[in-house]
Amino acid sequence: AADSSDPHVALFGVSLSGNVLLKYLGEAPDRVPAAVRCAISVNPPIDLVMGCESIASRANRIYDRYFTGILVKHLEAWWQVRPDAVRPAETTRPRTLRQFDDWFTAPAIGYRDALEYYRHSSAAQFIPAIRVPTTIITSRDDPFVPFEMFAADRVAYPDCVQLLATDQGGHVGFIGQTGDDPDNRWLDWRVVEIIDSRL
Repeated sequence: AADSSDPHVALFGVSLSGNVLLKYLGEAPDRVPAAVRCAISVNPPIDLVMGCESIASRANRIYDRYFTGILVKHLEAWWQVRPDAVRPAETTRPRTLRQFDDWFTAPAIGYRDALEYYRHSSAAQFIPAIRVPTTIITSRDDPFVPFEMFAADRVAYPDCVQLLATDQGGHVGFIGQTGDDPDNRWLDWRVVEIIDSRL
């Protein structure tokens, strides 16, 4: 067991939070606490431009609009609680994630538009500087996060970053066949194994 005076921390992120995690680890590696012993990022859209184009595709349009609707509802609920919170100048409600990010996200955090926000916030450019042992788990059949964004000619992976790619798993699905694992939640057990091996 780890000594409580020397804490060991594992960081974990899924989808967009996985991108945020990788950006955090690589953007200022000197500021990552020594207690952070490993990180796991699952299906992270490390190229937000490519990810946004994928979710805006004809095959994913229904999800694009559904997710946008949820974001708008959450934002409107937040404004009820915090009437002083930042509000978009434009009153027309967005129908797509790209429109939402142009309408609210980018201006709220100081970017000119969604494209500038995506380019500055995509983790791929920060991965080469990561120093913490990190596993990126993704799937070649993810409908929202195209596998091409993980190609070695797009991302320079340091030795401490492992890319674990499966043929199937979709977007954070990863249900396995019954076998040696206690159940068929393949992803859950990989996460446990990775953390056990690092802490």
